[in-house]
Amino acid sequence: MERRDLLKAAGAAVLAAEPALAVQAGQEPLDPAFIDAALERFDRRMASLATLQLIPPDRRRPGDEPLVDARTSLARKAGRTFYMTGAFLELDEPYRAHPGVQERIRRLQPEMDEAVGGVAGLLESLTAEERRSLQQQLRAEPDLGGRVAEMLVDPAREDGFGWQRRLDLRVAFDGLARRMRAQNPSLLIDPTVAKVRKLQGGAQADPAGASRAMLARRGEKEYWELQQRAAGYVEAWDRIYETRPRSDLARIEAVYPVYGSGGDGPERTGSGGLRAGAYILGFGVVSELLGAVLYGAGANGAALVFGVTVGPILLAIGLLVVIISAIVYAASDAPKAGTGPGGRQETPPDPGAVNR
Repeated sequence: MERRDLLKAAGAAVLAAEPALAVQAGQEPLDPAFIDAALERFDRRMASLATLQLIPPDRRRPGDEPLVDARTSLARKAGRTFYMTGAFLELDEPYRAHPGVQERIRRLQPEMDEAVGGVAGLLESLTAEERRSLQQQLRAEPDLGGRVAEMLVDPAREDGFGWQRRLDLRVAFDGLARRMRAQNPSLLIDPTVAKVRKLQGGAQADPAGASRAMLARRGEKEYWELQQRAAGYVEAWDRIYETRPRSDLARIEAVYPVYGSGGDGPERTGSGGLRAGAYILGFGVVSELLGAVLYGAGANGAALVFGVTVGPILLAIGLLVVIISAIVYAASDAPKAGTGPGGRQETPPDPGAVNR
């Protein structure tokens, strides 16, 4: 039986006969114009993040290019991953099942892997001296965490993110900065990295176990109800686009290029093609019935278990470290070529290294 037939069979019980675009009885009709506009905003921001410059060219010093380029590449991937995670959760459940949203998440999964693995590797590589330097900078500029948060909150506001999510973003970054200012940053960094490494290993070694863990977290009844609703959403979108063109298709290839099959991206892991990075970031494990359709763990932060919130926390810490390092670098007159924020000679981290 074809996947489409399976989806139709599973979704038949939850589809309302009228109106034509309704997903379930009592629900509002789907609005393709709304998701078209949202995807246009998201794509524009993702394209701009792909060209992010941490250090302006006129502020770079000879010999620093490899390190600056490596940090910039990592910041781009982490920023895009962090942004798309928030954008996905900003959408209501029926719009997360939109084929354009699903395709963007599918294509972004190798980048998610590299962002999570690269940030974990960067944080692991920080010496005690560099961590002290980070703390000293945060103490010298107590508002630094808030300033970094504003760099992310302003685009979120422009792109229509809700007030609550913008507030959560500001509070999260300011809170992480405050903790690293008040205590040894290692007390925050090391446990977070350790949990991410553990989740990476588990998702890669036993994808089926990761699926069972997600099922256990949600509860079997809730999990299967979600799958049934999802099948209805997919069917409803299919019906809409039988007579309506997909305006988002033209931008996908340019903004979310597919990794080739020649080994240039991390290995695919997890049920239905879910990779370790996506799992750690809170994109729920999918069922065999729905194949490549992905579902977020929920917009309510209180409902998320720590195991699927640690990924965004890791990225937030990494972005703080990278951005603060860039601010210090750009403000300094003559740092030694090829040195990290603590002044040591540094080998650029490999953003694609998921396992170490």
